[in-house]
Amino acid sequence: MLQVVEIDAIEHLETLRLRWTSLLYDTPGASFFHTLDWLQVYWRHFRRDQRLRVLVVYRSGTVLGILPLVVRKELTFTGLVDVLTYPTLSPSQFLGPIGPNPTATLMVSFRHLSSRSRDWDVLSLGEIGEHDRGRTANALELAGFFPLETVRSPVAKVSLDTSSTEHSNERRRKFAERQNGHEASRPRCLTFERIRPLDDADGDGSIWEEHWQGHWHPNRPFGDADGDGSIWEEHWQASEQPVALLCQLAAVASRLGMLDLNLLRSEGRLVAFSFNVHFDGIIQQISVGETAAAFDFEAGSVLSQRMVQDSIRRKDRCIYFAALNDGFANFLAEELSVVRYQHRAAPPLRDRLTQFGRWLASPRTRV
Repeated sequence: MLQVVEIDAIEHLETLRLRWTSLLYDTPGASFFHTLDWLQVYWRHFRRDQRLRVLVVYRSGTVLGILPLVVRKELTFTGLVDVLTYPTLSPSQFLGPIGPNPTATLMVSFRHLSSRSRDWDVLSLGEIGEHDRGRTANALELAGFFPLETVRSPVAKVSLDTSSTEHSNERRRKFAERQNGHEASRPRCLTFERIRPLDDADGDGSIWEEHWQGHWHPNRPFGDADGDGSIWEEHWQASEQPVALLCQLAAVASRLGMLDLNLLRSEGRLVAFSFNVHFDGIIQQISVGETAAAFDFEAGSVLSQRMVQDSIRRKDRCIYFAALNDGFANFLAEELSVVRYQHRAAPPLRDRLTQFGRWLASPRTRV
């Protein structure tokens, strides 16, 4: 017997932490963004304008799967609407059900949503990646929803697994040749550093602690030669995300052993960075930036190449880039389509009349 329990308070999820973690390691395509810790950080920053809707699917008293959702307001041409969606910030996060039975979790959860009174206007499930394999669309249709599929901006993926296609292996071989050819023309003062919390010999994260103490500060997230963290500040002002969010994400990812921080320096000065998370050999880029200073090389592209070269050495499986130099992307990466499924609930008559009035009053309807 399958049963769905809704949890709308973040503190109540702590009772599920052990089971949540156990399910995480059996989740297809799992990542840092499937962890309870990610949801807690997300909720700490965005709870003011949202409502939590975590669906927990039980089978005979045991948790079968978890579907983390939130209801948040989004602006459309008819005004603000309540959208039931995943707690994500970017297309490359790839969220979905947690547990080894994603199909059953989705089907039972959507049937539960379709049978309850709705406090949302739009069911919008985005950030659907290659591991979904059509499950979301099928589960929505079986629950009586009518999903409209839209394709989001593509995500760049670099496959590193030696068992991948011959075409990918050939691209990696050419990449290595190109890398070796370009190294001679680059400044000798360039240094690449990769920080993963569990990389130190003692396994206690001391290397990360030293880096944190030396380079992180509430008002100076990344320290460059001048100590003002301008690279980090400029990037996050442009992306409209608070610096504090990134600091907390880095701290949580470090504690979980999922941090992957890549730094490129020229004569000791930080010129490019890539803040990633990793899990089971899969790396997802969260933030990337470089200085605006004039160099005879592209710092971001050099950092991406060094990161790929180092990941091959570490036997990582793949990297999902949030941003990538065009020439480098065309040379090594493949583009993956990210889709979103939307179902619009029929609004009450009063709301429909209001929307119709707005549509009539809009300038484009006038002749």
